[in-house]
Amino acid sequence: MNNDNEANDANEDGEELYVALPEPERQELLRQRCEVVREIQLLHQEQDRLLLEQQRQLLLLEQQRQLEEQAETRHIWQESAEDRLA
Repeated sequence: MNNDNEANDANEDGEELYVALPEPERQELLRQRCEVVREIQLLHQEQDRLLLEQQRQLLLLEQQRQLEEQAETRHIWQESAEDRLA
């Protein structure tokens, strides 16, 4: 048994239909839907940007750690060379 409300649920593509609504309300719902889709896209872009920034920060931290390790190694070598000369 078909319910008339089922027509408002979705069409064959899965998109919501608003067949029982007056045209202004239907247009407003479609406008709101487009706005939500746009906001979701912007949020995804912001999320991607933040992830890239986080990766950049992690890379910088790793580079700093490597430089500190190199500096410590040089310091140890320098002390060792000074000890041998003394």
